[in-house]
Amino acid sequence: GRDLFGFMRLVPGVIDTGAQGRDVTSPNQLRGFTIQGNSTLTMNFTVDGVTDMDTGSNSTLHYEPNMDAIQELKVLTSNYQAEFGRNSGGTITVVTKNGTQEFHGTGNWSHRHEEFNANSWANNHNLKTIDGIPNQPTQRADYRFNIETYSIGGPMYIPKVANKDKKRLFFFWSQEFTGQFVPGSTQTTYMPTALERTGDFSQTFSNSNGNPLA
Repeated sequence: GRDLFGFMRLVPGVIDTGAQGRDVTSPNQLRGFTIQGNSTLTMNFTVDGVTDMDTGSNSTLHYEPNMDAIQELKVLTSNYQAEFGRNSGGTITVVTKNGTQEFHGTGNWSHRHEEFNANSWANNHNLKTIDGIPNQPTQRADYRFNIETYSIGGPMYIPKVANKDKKRLFFFWSQEFTGQFVPGSTQTTYMPTALERTGDFSQTFSNSNGNPLA
């Protein structure tokens, strides 16, 4: 997937139990992490040197850069400098990209669908009959994402007027759009009867004990 924090699992002392919840960006991206046994409440997350944690809850993020905008991800587990001293349970720092003397850009589309996923062992084991055809595995769960990302960076200059040598002023821009299919759950509701629509609830009974409601 496009999980920025998935790289943290490569660091000794980091345990991640929340990877399945990071298919899309969310304020809760750090939940499920422990660094050297310390929970999310004692961590800090910075982007370009600025704390990005909600300092009220100490467990949610304000902003998460997309993958194409990241230059460096660093995880500090212990014995780090005083400039990272806000929290004692580990610090995650992200440095974003910047423009260079030449123009560069990227563009990509990430398509994820259950048709590309292998069925689970349990679904294949619990075979059922569909439309009279036996031995069909249970349908795979819906899993659909469409993520479009682009970036562009380079020098900001006016030929023969400003920043002519392209060494002083640069820009970088990146944007990501996420489309996700979230299947709804089945809901059961009761429509009012003809008597109820006229305000007569004398024939309306409770579902729990069968007693009349009015």
